[in-house]
Amino acid sequence: MALTKKIAVDLFGAGDISEMIRACVIYSNARDDIELHLAGDFVTLSEALAEHNYESSRIVIVPATATISRDEDPLLAVMTKRSSSLTTAVEIAKDKSFAGVISVGSPRALYFACAGFFGLFNGLKAPTLATLLPTHQEKYAILLDSGLNVDITVEDFVRYALLGVALSESCGIEYPSVALITPDGNEKVIGRVPGQLNERLKRLPIVYSGCVSASEALSGKYDVLIGDGMTGSALLGGIDSTALFIATRLCAHLKTLLPDEFDPVLVDRATEQSLDHIRQSLRQGAVMLGVKKPIVIIQDDRSEQAMLNAFRMVLNMHSNYYERRMSAMASLADLVLNE
Repeated sequence: MALTKKIAVDLFGAGDISEMIRACVIYSNARDDIELHLAGDFVTLSEALAEHNYESSRIVIVPATATISRDEDPLLAVMTKRSSSLTTAVEIAKDKSFAGVISVGSPRALYFACAGFFGLFNGLKAPTLATLLPTHQEKYAILLDSGLNVDITVEDFVRYALLGVALSESCGIEYPSVALITPDGNEKVIGRVPGQLNERLKRLPIVYSGCVSASEALSGKYDVLIGDGMTGSALLGGIDSTALFIATRLCAHLKTLLPDEFDPVLVDRATEQSLDHIRQSLRQGAVMLGVKKPIVIIQDDRSEQAMLNAFRMVLNMHSNYYERRMSAMASLADLVLNE
């Protein structure tokens, strides 16, 4: 019998939780080796779970009396709200039986909580957010940083490149290719980062492909894309809005080309299914790299699919020796940077 894998989940701090609760039930019913620990208001969680049929031994409510919203000071909130759902989820996950943490709360508050309870890998001053992007080649590329850090040094880029490789390997990619992403593929437009960055990355023991433009992010040629938080955040927003805009217009145009005898209800249903497929491909959580435990943040999407994807990401990283890979790459970064 497989060992039970526990996941700590914080569903509070942003909006309705009904779809995410449904995802918890679906996943726990499908996996008898999973135990979900939901941190939050006991009454709210009990009432939400009561609407579903589930095995009570696989979903455990961990009472928490407060929440941390995204408009609060993150450090102050973590320090003063020790009974919040976010800090409670992180604290219980210190136990080695937990595979990781999933949260919909404030990314920066989660960073402070995780740094305090788990610690960071050697040499890291701050973690980075890594987001999975769909590509033309039916695989995902990892983008980091995707919004957590704006001022990044050469040393930070080196560490993030190696951590990105470790994450890609823990997702099953052998010899992942790494590229430095800039608005137009020119190293000189990286901002305040010195010009020696490209040469420094070339000397790393990784498959480094040089600078590429944002237009190549979804080509599938590159497995790891590194950039500062501003570039990453802008790229994510552009991909999301552009994909849904094109898909909506394309479906609307196709409807005008179909013969009149086609049932409009079936056409609308097919259109919605196509849009939903695209939305699902974009609903991948962000991984907080640098923390000594798999941490997935669901940033804007509170859907059932987003939560199911997050469960898969945590377990995939845990099963593929995420922490060992990260520790090894962090140590390698120290060696490279101290040459």
